[in-house]
Amino acid sequence: MLREGEVSAYAAHRQIEVFTSQEDFETAYDLSGSEISPPPIPVVDFSNSLVIGLFLHELPSMGEQSIGVKSITKNSLATTVNIELVKLKEGCPSDSAISQPYQFISMQKTDVPMVFKETLVEKACE
Repeated sequence: MLREGEVSAYAAHRQIEVFTSQEDFETAYDLSGSEISPPPIPVVDFSNSLVIGLFLHELPSMGEQSIGVKSITKNSLATTVNIELVKLKEGCPSDSAISQPYQFISMQKTDVPMVFKETLVEKACE
């Protein structure tokens, strides 16, 4: 995992992005995170790697909801990226904080199609 957090201005809606160049990755990385002194942008060797960016739209309850890669499996037909989306159950009270969860991961380039599978995990009200 390269970076994850609760605030990203990169995507206005739920989005999965595959970055194949340092320039495109840096644009998204710069728009993610709310730190005053953000960590340096990782240099990725895009000749044999790619970066997956996962982004959620604005959601209430900062810290209560997230998106992330749980596993990656590869066979001769496809590379499957299993994504877990954690959301509060419908009707749970939330505070006024807003989040836009995101995650960046790097992985080895693949020569087979990529398939993204999402699993929704509903978090109980506290």
